[in-house]
Parts: sequence; C-alpha cells; structure tokens
Amino acid sequence: RRKDAIRLKEEAEASLGALESKTFIQAETEDGTVVYLLDGVIRLVRKEDVLFPTLTNPVVERLPSVIVDMGAVPYVCDGADVMAPGIVEVKSEF
Repeated sequence: RRKDAIRLKEEAEASLGALESKTFIQAETEDGTVVYLLDGVIRLVRKEDVLFPTLTNPVVERLPSVIVDMGAVPYVCDGADVMAPGIVEVKSEF
C-alpha cells in the first residue's frame, strides 16, 4: 500500500504539482473508477488510466481555465461544447 501511495503521489505531482497529505485511502466504484481520499477528502479520481483532480483539490486553482459567458453556463452544464463566442476570458496558457 505504501508503494502505491508513493507512486500515486509521484504521478500526481508530475502532472499537477505538489500534493500535501497525511492520510491516503483508495476506493473503487462499481464502474471501475478509482477515487483517492487525501486527508479524508476525495482529491483525485482515476478513470480509464487518466488521473484527474477533483474540484475540491486546491491544485485546481493552478490549472489553466476559461471564463464563459453566463448565458452559456446552462448549456455547458448540460454537456454542450464550449465555443469561442462563449469564452469571455482565458486564465493562463493551455
């Protein structure tokens, strides 16, 4: 288990930056998605071998992002693609 935690930390830090955690719990959902709880909070998710930070992960604030027009928000929340006219600001480079 300790080796798994070290490997996960190295992988996450390589793509997302430094992660701080005293405790590490791994759980798998029925569909095979793996969730990682760091200090009791879900901070990372692995789906189809891709590691994602959750929105509760402080590292998300350091990732590139776009701000969309409020009129586009309901459609994006329903799964629509974000198109250039709906983007009002780009924060950082992708």
